[in-house]
Amino acid sequence: STLSGYSLMVSEKINRFSKLNLPKEGKGKVDLSFMVSRSGDLAGEPKILNTADPLLVPWALKIVKDASPFPPLPKDFDKPSETFKISLSYE
Repeated sequence: STLSGYSLMVSEKINRFSKLNLPKEGKGKVDLSFMVSRSGDLAGEPKILNTADPLLVPWALKIVKDASPFPPLPKDFDKPSETFKISLSYE
């Protein structure tokens, strides 16, 4: 699909940021969703879907915010925004 390459780019950028900014406390996995606007900006706040360790929540939210903006959505993608899901983990 149009978005599979884009989606990969977004998750790689977030993963790079997560490795550069390790959490000070907590361990496990955080699943979150976030919306990206046509221009590539974060639309609204990322949402936590699931986590084993609440201590990781502020870290995960900050990683997604710091990694934005993302590249603009693909030209042939016709919606004004798209929601993505990602899992961040720290052991």
